[in-house]
Amino acid sequence: MLMLKLFFVAALLYETTEASKIQTGDKKVSFSVEKIWQNHKKNDDMCYDDNRYVQSVQEYYTGCREVSWMFRGPSYCIADNVMISMESLITKLLYFANTNSTVLASSAADIFESMSKCKRLKTSCLIIISEFNKVLPRMVKDFNGVVEAKLSNYIGDVSVSFSDAVVDLSDEFSNFMGKYLQCSASECKGKVDYKPVFKKCQRLMNTVALIAETIMNDCEPPTREHFEAVTILSLIFCYFSIAVQGINSCVQDQLYGDEHPVPKDIESISTSLDFVVVEAHQAIFTIDYPFEDKMNEMLITFVDITLAFNKAIKDILGVFEGVATTRGEILKNLSKCCKKLDPAALNDRTNIVKGIVSE
Repeated sequence: MLMLKLFFVAALLYETTEASKIQTGDKKVSFSVEKIWQNHKKNDDMCYDDNRYVQSVQEYYTGCREVSWMFRGPSYCIADNVMISMESLITKLLYFANTNSTVLASSAADIFESMSKCKRLKTSCLIIISEFNKVLPRMVKDFNGVVEAKLSNYIGDVSVSFSDAVVDLSDEFSNFMGKYLQCSASECKGKVDYKPVFKKCQRLMNTVALIAETIMNDCEPPTREHFEAVTILSLIFCYFSIAVQGINSCVQDQLYGDEHPVPKDIESISTSLDFVVVEAHQAIFTIDYPFEDKMNEMLITFVDITLAFNKAIKDILGVFEGVATTRGEILKNLSKCCKKLDPAALNDRTNIVKGIVSE
């Protein structure tokens, strides 16, 4: 079913690309971070009430949205889905930041505040790439700080595997942006390979999926804290999927404007990642109270999306070889929290996602 959805996304991208060639006239940003923040505010005991970050995140969104409307060809469609997904992410972060869950509220607020560092991403593709390259190391530090301080009590040293995957993606991402910004000719820009960034993004996604799959298949019963911890990991991945696809759309627009062809393999991976961005954010957007039930559904969907993504891009990036942690290592870190655990599973060396076992 998810592979059928992937083919549908490809067709939709083509149709939207054709539609984007039509002059649409002046557009005005209607998405209001302030309005969402006000809607989620509680009384005087609300968890999150810092308006400074709300304004900065609005600047971040508005700057990127206004640039995206100037994109041409397939890059317009990619960027449009990125911005719609960013709206979903911002909305859900503010929702979680004002819940009575300590794990969700504090972690979501920290992620939201870190996004405020991107308020200078505006005006043009090159400025967006340049400014994001400047703030990315600080955001990685913020995100990994959330994982270590807020989640390690529930998932143990598994948090280290996730943080390492974040750093690996960040390093590859920064390497690409640095090389790209040094190029002045379109010929040079077209030769800077984005596939290693996609591959690191895939590894981060699979790390989250393996943790989710292991908790749901082997930890009986998973606690609310388990679900919330993995949901936060999913939110961090979703932000990176937006960032990776967003910068990808900037690069493609520049190549399109210079009449330089976008490599076919990059086009194919872009379509697949577009599917991930849309589906993952839709799944997260559905989470509300009671959290356990909705998070359970979201994580099942996340694992399925990961499997579909791996299959869709294997002819380009190769068969996925696995992540840095294993099912057994994950279970060892969860052994104190899981009431029922198969001792033999603690030695399981599986490091690839296989799917949620249906009851």
